[in-house]
Amino acid sequence: MKKSMLIQQISEKTSLPKSEIEVIVNTMLESITESLKAREAVSFIGFGSFVPVKKNAREIYIPGTTTKVKVDEKYGVRFKPSKKLKAILENEMEEWYFCVIFNEIAKKLHLIWLNELKGTP
Repeated sequence: MKKSMLIQQISEKTSLPKSEIEVIVNTMLESITESLKAREAVSFIGFGSFVPVKKNAREIYIPGTTTKVKVDEKYGVRFKPSKKLKAILENEMEEWYFCVIFNEIAKKLHLIWLNELKGTP
């Protein structure tokens, strides 16, 4: 989902104008960015947390050569989903997996049925 799609969806659900929703979304993203820049975690109960992560300096090899290059330490962001979000996603994946298996069984039964109509074993 893109930011514009999120703004559209919120606007439809709340009946607020897109321009107001855009200001709210942009302000929220700026606030999250400022907190992460200050090395503070940002948590949304029931959704998850954005956590700043320090990556230590290290040396790496350039692929295809034997040259080593030093990579400075840097910070990244890791998203940790909440238990509730994990449960929702796992449940949907289980439903999806069930649908895939059911679909395969239905295809095989259909092939068996077609073969019986044709009289082939």
